[in-house]
Amino acid sequence: MRISITGRKVNLRDNFKQLAQKKLSRFERIFDEDAEANVVVTVEKNRQTVEITIKQRGMIYRAEATELEMNEALDRVISALGRQIRKNKAKLDNRIMQLEKEQAIFNKERYRAERKIAKTEQDIEETMLTKQRMSEDWAYYKEYKGERKTLLLNLQQATAEETGRKLHKIAKTYRSEAIGTIGSYIGLNLSVRSEYHYTGAFERNIFLVEGKSGLKYKCGLSGALPLGFADSAAYPQATLDKLPELIRRQQEKIDQLANELPTLQQIFSRKWGKTAELDALKQECKELQRKIDNSLKELEQQPAVTVIAA
Repeated sequence: MRISITGRKVNLRDNFKQLAQKKLSRFERIFDEDAEANVVVTVEKNRQTVEITIKQRGMIYRAEATELEMNEALDRVISALGRQIRKNKAKLDNRIMQLEKEQAIFNKERYRAERKIAKTEQDIEETMLTKQRMSEDWAYYKEYKGERKTLLLNLQQATAEETGRKLHKIAKTYRSEAIGTIGSYIGLNLSVRSEYHYTGAFERNIFLVEGKSGLKYKCGLSGALPLGFADSAAYPQATLDKLPELIRRQQEKIDQLANELPTLQQIFSRKWGKTAELDALKQECKELQRKIDNSLKELEQQPAVTVIAA
């Protein structure tokens, strides 16, 4: 660190210059060799003012003190500079905390995107499989060549009216969360399952048609039978007639999920642009703290020396 000492309206003795250089030399452990320290001493009406300015890489530390004794003013200025350096250390700490917070938010968003990508890809795969199974069931339904009739267990030769009455009786009496087989339609299993309120009270029975794929399709929107007996007997056909619409919805879901992937992948592939800045600040802060610990403590412990101006 280059040091210049100037007196205004006063001739400075060599012992004061040596003392000022000695005190400032302790800052050499903190500042680089290209730093400049300018000491200006002014005396007016027995009031002695010491002003010190240290410049380094665009940073400026400046302090001024006025006392009756020149060395007391010097000590005050040196102490003030020490406080400024510590304050700068605090600013570095705050900046590091700010960057670490930004980094944490960035990493959290990236982690969420990574998990969302995995979940979305899994959902696409599962939905494509469901669509494929529905398509197989639809193909079987369309190509079936046999008799299309709802056949209930122990009621094989019933009319549609009789079949509907039996289904309504099942709807009123069946009570089990387990799926129970009740008959068949074009070789597909027909079944029923009870749904209960969270309080334990019975709510409704759900009537199902099981496709060749193993997928089970609900009757209507809620699974409940139609009101008419003939319509109830035809519930398997009405349920399977909905397959094209169900397949279309699966494709819409696939398309929607696929459209979300590019944005998620873009978020995941981003790199945080301030990593180098944060690492440099941490290193600078660590080094500055070490220099402060080794240097300013000695300055504070240095005994005062009385110097009289000429």
